[in-house]
Amino acid sequence: MKLLNKFAKMMIMGLLFMIVAVGCGSSGSDGGALEPEIESGTSLDGTSWVLQEFGPDGGRTPMLPDTSVTLMFEDGRISGSANCNTFFADVTQSGDALDFGPIGSTRMACAEPIMQQENAFLAAMSSVSHYVVAEGQLTLTYDGGLLVFATAPAEGETGPSEEGTAVTPTATPHEQDSELLQGTSWVLESFGPSDNVTAVLPNSAPTLNFEAGQVNGNASCNSYSGEVTLDEDGTMTVSMLVSTLMACADQAMMQQEADFMAALAQVTSYTLSGSQLTLQTPDGVLNFEAAE
Repeated sequence: MKLLNKFAKMMIMGLLFMIVAVGCGSSGSDGGALEPEIESGTSLDGTSWVLQEFGPDGGRTPMLPDTSVTLMFEDGRISGSANCNTFFADVTQSGDALDFGPIGSTRMACAEPIMQQENAFLAAMSSVSHYVVAEGQLTLTYDGGLLVFATAPAEGETGPSEEGTAVTPTATPHEQDSELLQGTSWVLESFGPSDNVTAVLPNSAPTLNFEAGQVNGNASCNSYSGEVTLDEDGTMTVSMLVSTLMACADQAMMQQEADFMAALAQVTSYTLSGSQLTLQTPDGVLNFEAAE
């Protein structure tokens, strides 16, 4: 009997020890419950969205009738239509945090109410800091409010917006790129054969502007202009190039200008990535940076 009582006491003490150990293990150092681990945000790459409303939380306003503002994430950049103008920027995503680089856009004018909505949208986008994806919606937090997007319809489909307006299908990447180039300006950083790409001479960078089917700019000493054709498959053709005929005081600059004009006339395709524009020729490239 004594042995049995001793065994029972040991069992009770063991159970008490286990209860105390479990109680200690379920609290943090401050005695509170452990916080659940926060998961990283969903990747936005490859997604497309249509804006439904934006503004201060509690005072958001829907989009104007017959307007559509779109947003697409692809390969580290965003692009889309602000309704009158197209826009683009680099984007960095870390967990639920977003950081948009400087936002560039074309410069077309439209009706005043639509222009005000577009300017307010682009201003809001410039200060976006975080996002949430839930139930087919993307919500971006910016300084002073929220932008609420719905999933864009699949290619070839249309879908009603919150006001019942039909939404235009998302453009293909190169088709959208060709639109984004209209009204943009670029500065040449380097060019040449693929195996010997060299930086431009100091204080002599040629410029390149796209506008209404035309290109123009300064080749270093002389200004130039020509016609450009951009196809949605990424091909580009520059033709009918003409320029002024001033001589450069520096022979090296004169040679650079001649080489640049010759390369520009041979462009076959292009790649647009954020603030970088690359033009391909049969044997080389021209690398441009977006002008400030």
